[in-house]
Amino acid sequence: MFVKRTISVGRDHRGFTLIELLVVIAIIAILIGLLLPAVQKVREAAARSQCTNNLKQLGLALQNYAGAFGTFPPGYLTGKGIPGIAGPYQPGYAWGTFILSFVEQQNLYNLINPPQVALGTVMTNNPALLQTQLKIFLCPSDSGSGVLNGYLNGNRPFKSVGPQPSPSGASGYCTTLSNYLANSGDNGHAGPLGSNSTTRITDITDGTSNTFLVGERASKNAGLYNSYAGLVFGENDNDGDNYASDQAVLGWTDVQMQSGYNSTLPLPQNSFGSMHIGGANFVMADGSVHFIASSVAWGDTLNGGAYQTYNMLGAMQDGLVPGSW
Repeated sequence: MFVKRTISVGRDHRGFTLIELLVVIAIIAILIGLLLPAVQKVREAAARSQCTNNLKQLGLALQNYAGAFGTFPPGYLTGKGIPGIAGPYQPGYAWGTFILSFVEQQNLYNLINPPQVALGTVMTNNPALLQTQLKIFLCPSDSGSGVLNGYLNGNRPFKSVGPQPSPSGASGYCTTLSNYLANSGDNGHAGPLGSNSTTRITDITDGTSNTFLVGERASKNAGLYNSYAGLVFGENDNDGDNYASDQAVLGWTDVQMQSGYNSTLPLPQNSFGSMHIGGANFVMADGSVHFIASSVAWGDTLNGGAYQTYNMLGAMQDGLVPGSW
């Protein structure tokens, strides 16, 4: 029995030509180019959502603190410093230290024991406590050059006052970073969380829904801004000026968001701002969180400019109704 075999003649079995291969590669490159911005947008949306959640938790902690003690914590508590360092800008505790018990950090709070144990004493005797990683104080969008090891603030180190170790590339002893600063107000108009403040909710006569409690600030050189993020536990005057301490834990609305612009001397170290596109997150005194656009009406009140919406949101007793925000 014979099997008939058919042989194909003239069929061309060949691979891609170089031109065809280059065309395919070009198409893939275009598709990747289209996909990357979408991926970046998704990542930023997730980071902004996590940042919002962080601020919600911090806002709730501040509300619970006020419920337990009758006042919000001080934005910055001075007067408990290292002997020999002139006041009032001595090493002092920040608001973040006082709410540790309300963000599931009771053990850390007990070990630090503020304000009974001075911050300078903790620096000298147990500095590792001040390098504890606390993700609730970190904005996921911030990855500036001021961040060391992912959570230490390299551009606001303490002076060396003991055997503290320093991360590579930093001058002095670095402590835990915070991207969230307490609102201290606007040029003569107090905010709820200032130096040695004891603000009650009833003191916020402008309305808790119209007053910033805490806002964002990105790290130095995190974007286009020569900005400085803050510190969770507190700070000492290591920056060569009399305001270094409270700048590290407090923010003001008398300078423009992001850049810290004013018409005489830009102060990005005083400003609020973020790595988010178009603005920054703020938690209000009622605990709600809002994204405030960088384009919000603002006046250079440090230099006699008009008092605008952003300035009003920084004050708690100016008696004015802010515009659209």
